Amino acid sequence: MKVFLYDCCVAAVFDSESLELQFQVVRDASGTAQETPQVSSTVFASWVLDGFGPLLIRDLRKQTVPGPLRAIARSPRVRAFMASPLRVEGMIVGLLCMQSNREEAYDEHALSMLTALALQAGMAIENARNYQRATRDELTGLYQREYFFQRLQDELLRSSRYRSPFAILMLDLDGFKRINDVYGHLAGDRYLRALGETIRANLRAADIPGRFGGEEFCLLLAETDLPGAQVIAERIREAVAALEIKEGKETVKTTISIGIAVHPQHFSGTTSSLVGAADEALYAAKKSGRNRVIAAAA
Repeated sequence: MKVFLYDCCVAAVFDSESLELQFQVVRDASGTAQETPQVSSTVFASWVLDGFGPLLIRDLRKQTVPGPLRAIARSPRVRAFMASPLRVEGMIVGLLCMQSNREEAYDEHALSMLTALALQAGMAIENARNYQRATRDELTGLYQREYFFQRLQDELLRSSRYRSPFAILMLDLDGFKRINDVYGHLAGDRYLRALGETIRANLRAADIPGRFGGEEFCLLLAETDLPGAQVIAERIREAVAALEIKEGKETVKTTISIGIAVHPQHFSGTTSSLVGAADEALYAAKKSGRNRVIAAAA
């Protein structure tokens, strides 16, 4: 059952880092996705700072939509319009909006319901952000070490029950200290941020990438045997070798070494033993010249 009758529904979140208004939902009454509006993030930000509150317009022929929202109510058929801010920790982070092609479609009761819905949506956003802060490394966007080991333990139980393989990859940047020493830690942070994006872009949706510490990383590949793990590891190695960031006129780049261990071949009773086997393979990759993938000895 629909809470509101609408001809267009819009939900958007303001990204404080990119300073862009990111539209999460733009749907018509049938649920079909619509073209994303183009809204000036600068105008929207200034409007937020002016104290955006719940807004109700019963008939657009008698009242105009405020400037920042005109692009959202862009259809000439729209007659009734209401919007409510999304708040996270007291800060306005976006908006929820309903539009109807019928005048007087919304009243104060409908606006109060939308405001209550926006409050719940804001709480959901806040909970999601708190969860992300608790599980994700802020710099790279990869999972934190503690969360990675929780998922590894879960995967060990699942794999033992269903007798399916999984792989652990340990990765370490080659010569990353030089980037910090030559170009500074801010450049090093920018490289690690780009590295995190590169790693995620070369993994499957079910894979779990983590930051083990410093410039060392770990990957959990479910339902993956040794040949499959080697394919993914080589893909990441090649992508990192091609990764470049600019620091002034200089090009900053390096390579990565990767060690692989697979359950059950390299398992000797504990998750730590499996990680240790992958770490030993990583050490072998470093010792044999770096920028290569080596699997643990059987």
